Amino acid sequence: MKSLLLILILSVVNPRAATDSSVVRQIADYIVDIYQTGYYSGKDGKPYDDPRDIPPDEEIRLNTNYAAWHYTTGIINSALLQYSAMSGENKYAEHTVKHTAYSLQEWNKVRPSVTPTGDWHPFHGLRRFDELDFMGTECGALIDMEGWFGTDEYEELIQRAAEHIRHGQARFPDGTLVRTWPKECTLWADDLFMGLSFMTRYAMHYGDSLMLKDAILQVDNFNKYLWDDDAKLFWHAWFQETQANAGVHWGRCNGWVLRATVDLLDCLDPDSDDFKRIQGYLQRHVDGLRARQRPNGMWMNVLDSKSFDETSCTALFAGSIAHAIRNQWIDTEYSDMVFSAWNALKDKYIVDGQLNKVCIGTGIMDSVKDYAKRPTRDGDTHGAGIILVAGMEVLSLQTYLSGEYCCTLRPTFNSCSLELTAAAPIPGFAIEYRKVGQIKWTPVRFIPYYNDQPGYRTSLTRLDENSRYEYRVLINGSQKSIERFQTWNSKVRIAKTVVLDPNHINFPVRINDKGKPDGWIRYTVPEGAVLENRGRYPTFIIDDARYVILEGVTMKGPNIHQGAVNVKNSQNVRILNCEISDWGRVGVMRFDLKGKPAVGNDVINFDGAVKIQQGSSCVVVERCYIHDPAGRTNSWRYSHPSGAEAVIMYKPDHSTVLRYNDFVGGGDKHRFNDSVESFGNFDKDGGFNRDADISGNFLAFCNDDCIELDGGQRNVRCFGNRFESALVGVSIQGCMMSPSFIYDNVFSGLGDEFNRKGMNIKTGSGAHGPQARSYITDNYFGPQGGGIGFMNTLELHVHNNIIDKSTNFASRDSSPQSVTTDNVMNLTLDEKDLPEMYPMRPCPFVLSRQRFTNPKYEFDVTVKPLPELKDSIHFVIRQNYECDWFEVTPSSGYVKAGEELTLHVKLLEDKMQDRRYYRGAFLVRTPEGLSRPCTIYKETKFLPPFKAEKEGDVAVYLDAFNPTSGIPDVVDEKTSPSGKAVRMTKGNENTLEWEFTVPKDGRYYILLHGSGRPFPDVMASVDGSEFKKSEHQTNTNFMIWTILAPGGNFNLRIAYYDLDASKKHTLRLQPGPNKNTKILMLDGIVVTDNPEAFEPR
Repeated sequence: MKSLLLILILSVVNPRAATDSSVVRQIADYIVDIYQTGYYSGKDGKPYDDPRDIPPDEEIRLNTNYAAWHYTTGIINSALLQYSAMSGENKYAEHTVKHTAYSLQEWNKVRPSVTPTGDWHPFHGLRRFDELDFMGTECGALIDMEGWFGTDEYEELIQRAAEHIRHGQARFPDGTLVRTWPKECTLWADDLFMGLSFMTRYAMHYGDSLMLKDAILQVDNFNKYLWDDDAKLFWHAWFQETQANAGVHWGRCNGWVLRATVDLLDCLDPDSDDFKRIQGYLQRHVDGLRARQRPNGMWMNVLDSKSFDETSCTALFAGSIAHAIRNQWIDTEYSDMVFSAWNALKDKYIVDGQLNKVCIGTGIMDSVKDYAKRPTRDGDTHGAGIILVAGMEVLSLQTYLSGEYCCTLRPTFNSCSLELTAAAPIPGFAIEYRKVGQIKWTPVRFIPYYNDQPGYRTSLTRLDENSRYEYRVLINGSQKSIERFQTWNSKVRIAKTVVLDPNHINFPVRINDKGKPDGWIRYTVPEGAVLENRGRYPTFIIDDARYVILEGVTMKGPNIHQGAVNVKNSQNVRILNCEISDWGRVGVMRFDLKGKPAVGNDVINFDGAVKIQQGSSCVVVERCYIHDPAGRTNSWRYSHPSGAEAVIMYKPDHSTVLRYNDFVGGGDKHRFNDSVESFGNFDKDGGFNRDADISGNFLAFCNDDCIELDGGQRNVRCFGNRFESALVGVSIQGCMMSPSFIYDNVFSGLGDEFNRKGMNIKTGSGAHGPQARSYITDNYFGPQGGGIGFMNTLELHVHNNIIDKSTNFASRDSSPQSVTTDNVMNLTLDEKDLPEMYPMRPCPFVLSRQRFTNPKYEFDVTVKPLPELKDSIHFVIRQNYECDWFEVTPSSGYVKAGEELTLHVKLLEDKMQDRRYYRGAFLVRTPEGLSRPCTIYKETKFLPPFKAEKEGDVAVYLDAFNPTSGIPDVVDEKTSPSGKAVRMTKGNENTLEWEFTVPKDGRYYILLHGSGRPFPDVMASVDGSEFKKSEHQTNTNFMIWTILAPGGNFNLRIAYYDLDASKKHTLRLQPGPNKNTKILMLDGIVVTDNPEAFEPR
């Protein structure tokens, strides 16, 4: 979906523009500051807070009309959202929510007592919805708000408005939108804007081509009825009854028509006939207005007759013409009209952000004299949103005409986000960069253009930290601008160190210090100290802090939802070389809650060890070891995983860096949900939001994703990492702003705790933002994963990757790339050949091998020093708590320059007796927190027992080979303990039925013991229910128990049955619908109250 909300970017290009930008800010601040809730009596001025307290015969007045539900406040709300994007300050967008919430709240208070045709009320537009004035701009703004905030909160009102426009609003026979007053069928010029402000937004946001077609019809017909070709202006109205125009060439109604026209042009294909025709309407209207502009830059209230200079129409003309020039719909020669109008408004009529001399609301009047004498009001809402839009358009036009391109730079240690405004794509546009002092420039490979906030967005990558760089803009090879920036420095000056005494700490430790760029404040603990927190609060809350470091702290706990370290409303915070374990809630697996862990009825999720929240920016988590959450995460065997995470990204403002960390879930029993999880996956500011680096990390042992980049993904970069032992490596579904960059990573050995494998890169959902783009380059994708998912809502650029699969990887015939590439067999790497340097981090040694699958019970790993190691460095071996089934010697020591060191790994067979698979890792870790990880995967000969129930469990076994009815297709099956199995395949169309009873009333689950690849399915019915498909996760080479879940799907693979002990129950099975490729081999059935006991470990 594409939102029509036009985002204008602030640019300072000359001294006058600097003045102009401050005026525009004053206008936005005035709107926010003047807002006031409450009422007063129109008779005696008595104040009221609650409209229900106002007597029925009282005249109701709002303390300020800026709080009303009115078309003028709809314009204001859309304008404030634009300015919030321009300024980068969210308070203006938040004001729109405040205003809308108040309108709905106040209307709901009086709604029961107000009749459909009752007297006027400040929020009567919410009652009536019978004219475009009452819902066009207001609900158009709601569409903008839904696009901005990523919500569907206002859908009811939006769809109500759409339905009214489609079927409720009065129309001429030819479909033209009209009003029923002052005469039965009256066409008002105002209504072109009132209608199109909603219709264009709705059409683009929801992809509604019929609504867009209707909008085009309105522009055509309004031009047909209201255009005066002699005056080159629009009449205010047309009476169908008299077949004649009414009113005069009123200024503001001409402004409404002009703005509606440019709004529609924004939606149309420039090559279409509709566009060209409507562009012609625009051109002739601007020419007519040029002839009527006064020498002082203003337009009069009656455009072609002596009246008075009117500010709102002047602002409408200036803003609309500026927009048209920027988009190259009219020539730049019309710029003088814009600037003379703006300067006149700014110099005489804008006072401290308030627009004065605004013509009040005006109906269709009888004579020129009536319009000429129409009263004006200072600060009237009719001008507020209009002047804010005009100011922003003027600023953007100045940028466009200057030849300079406003650029926003946000560097980190190794990257720099670059956003450069441009009204439209520029032929021959290019960007190059280099380190200051170097001769050769490096071209930026990917520079996507975006329409939502017009301009280019990209990232400069693979930069050195603490270095000066410069970039330049080229147009057709000619340099247009050059600018320098500095990457971050990991070495900062410490002004103060606070050493916490572990024996005298009350949790939470609250940090709100205000350091400075040249003097950071550092918190730490004595060497060897462990902060163990079993209380009800996080260990650290970093709130409203600046330039603060938390370093070298080992934490255990707390066992709460809030996690160990919370960062909120803080800037420039670094969490360095810390260790966190045993945090998060500990619950029980609730199979009646989709198989998720829960405390009571509260499902455990978002229990992040570190939480980085809204209002925070430039937060760094570096060289931290976060491992072994206290609780368990369910796998996709049951439903979408829920559990703990190492880090949760709660929509920080910008510039988060996660680098050189080891986020290692606890083998199989204490895995992460995701090691890094996003909050607000489908919000424009969700997850990391923007300008973030995730680099040099080892992320492993998760039941869902190693990392979610979901959310904004606006210049979010993920590089140099190693992803392993999870369902998915990287999720980029919900790419709402983009671009995101995934490069220089290694994906190896995917698989959740039950060895289910997903995509290396998941694009999953079709919910992506307009023009969403992700760039995937220079990665290695191992064979234990599903490659990359391609969605038609996300533009993927996949270049120069090694995709190690067992089948050919080639372009489809329909692919654009099929004409340029041959079908080539994949390159393949043995795991011993995985790059030594991954994850990419400045650790001065590497391991000879980083991954072992089914090694011997004793083997060696060589630690090899790199040339940069000049002396020696201490190391310790770190293993997760669950990894007690192997030992590494020596467990500590020194890596010396020029000398290789042998580590001996011994798998302890006596501790590997109770499950089939053992998965774990160890780190060779330095005191500074840099490490090299090594993973071990061992499959034993252990077979999960057929009868697996625990003491006290109910387990009723059904003989798979002897159903109550039906003839089973029994075949030899070597993976079955009995040597045979029932083949559920097309060869046997019989329905197999088993009757059974349970020993006591209760909630039960049915499991099938079988095998088959990939993920066979059957049709199942319990107690006469409708047959539904049940997929079984038997992707193993031996028989396992899987849960019967008829009607389940990817998100839910568990079903329960409340069974009565006094009744006889039935289970019926039929072959699945995918008869030829997904065949279940069945040799057992159990009805149990504890499915956890039957997990195939």
